[in-house]
Amino acid sequence: MQIRHLTGPALALAAFLPATAFADSYGAAGELEMLKRENAQMREMMMQMQEQLQNVMIQTKAMQQQAAQRKGKKDQKGMVKSKKENIVIGTTGGGIKVKSSNGNQFKIGGLLQFDHYGYDRFWNKRGDGGAEENEVRRSRVTLAGSSGRHWVYKFTVNIDHQGDKDWVDTGFLQYRSKPLYAKVGKFKRPGLMEKRTSGNWIATIERSILDELSSAAVGKPSFGGVEVGFAAKGGVPVSGALGIYDNEIDESDGGDEYGVGARISMAPKFGDDSFMHAGVSYYSVNNSGKDYRVRSWLGMRDPQGGARPFETNQFATDDIDQLGLELAYATGPFSLQGEYMSVESDAAMADSSDIGMSGYYVLAAYSLTGEPRGYKSSSGVFTGLKPKGGMGAWELVARHEDADVDVKAHNLEASVTRTVLGVNWYPTRNVRMMLNYIDAEAKDCGEEDAEAAQYNVAFKSCGYNGKDSGDGYSLRAQYAF
Repeated sequence: MQIRHLTGPALALAAFLPATAFADSYGAAGELEMLKRENAQMREMMMQMQEQLQNVMIQTKAMQQQAAQRKGKKDQKGMVKSKKENIVIGTTGGGIKVKSSNGNQFKIGGLLQFDHYGYDRFWNKRGDGGAEENEVRRSRVTLAGSSGRHWVYKFTVNIDHQGDKDWVDTGFLQYRSKPLYAKVGKFKRPGLMEKRTSGNWIATIERSILDELSSAAVGKPSFGGVEVGFAAKGGVPVSGALGIYDNEIDESDGGDEYGVGARISMAPKFGDDSFMHAGVSYYSVNNSGKDYRVRSWLGMRDPQGGARPFETNQFATDDIDQLGLELAYATGPFSLQGEYMSVESDAAMADSSDIGMSGYYVLAAYSLTGEPRGYKSSSGVFTGLKPKGGMGAWELVARHEDADVDVKAHNLEASVTRTVLGVNWYPTRNVRMMLNYIDAEAKDCGEEDAEAAQYNVAFKSCGYNGKDSGDGYSLRAQYAF
């Protein structure tokens, strides 16, 4: 009975065990097969990725080679190779610049200025009416460069088109080790900011009347000088100079008198396109009893030999002292600058006279096309505009100036004023066209308050043809390279 009852379950168990074993065996084999397929797929994907990576590397290398070739071609433009150095020749800016791989540089530049004047009889000593004149104002050739890291030189010759009086305008050798420098030769003495600014880039055709009225104490010495200075940039750019200058004024023993001058200026910044300039200068020289006078063209020149409309007579003079103050502000296309100058001279003898001059000017300039005026913090001066568009750069300029000249021995004081309105067009960086309107006045020379003889002793001219004021215009075409 028991066997009979166990036979059914036993048979069922016996049938189940083989089936289970078969199923387990079949499942393991399936999983193995799946793993193999997945492994094969992964290998195929990796091979594809490796192939793509190789293609990217090949393309990258090709791009790098192309870039290197383009750079090499760019670097080779204007390059002349020799055994010892590579020389690059460029004409950017209109001149010729040569730069070698050993640090030497050399450039040839120049300046051409053609002026035209039209004025009324206030300026015309040679007639009783208005006149017009043309002039090649300046024609200069400049050689400049550097030798190594420290030595700098410049040599400029002014060519006289009306005679044979060519002369050296500038010529110096300078040693620099930033921020310090020392130079010897002929160059501008410490003085007005506008005077230190190159004639290529002053905002009006003529500098202010302060420049002419103080010409005996500012500008370039007739022979030369020795100067040391510095130019530090940093957060607030600061520059300064101190020098001794030979004016070829003979002493009583036959030697030369030397003037002493100094200046310092700073230019704090207010944002990316705004800054202020402030400076002071001083110059003193012993004139050794030589004649001294104060005079001005008042904005109009007569290349045919006419005399200046304002001029004192000459007086034997010893010491001449000049003090200048300068202030400017620039923001974007707008700039404003002003300067004050005082010059005092001491009479050398009893029948001579002290002469005092003090005056100021204020100048505003605005670029209609948006370009800012350039500025060199190393020398504390403005430079010209760099046109951005195809129509060039357009600039409006206005300046007012006033000065008093006192001939103290005769108690006579003259007042000289001038207003200039101008427009400048810069078609390119090298070319500039200028138009100025000038209104000038020279009065209070004392003719009504003193005897004619006393007036004639003090002043040589105070306007011509019975006029104490006049107006006129001037044009300039300039190419600087």
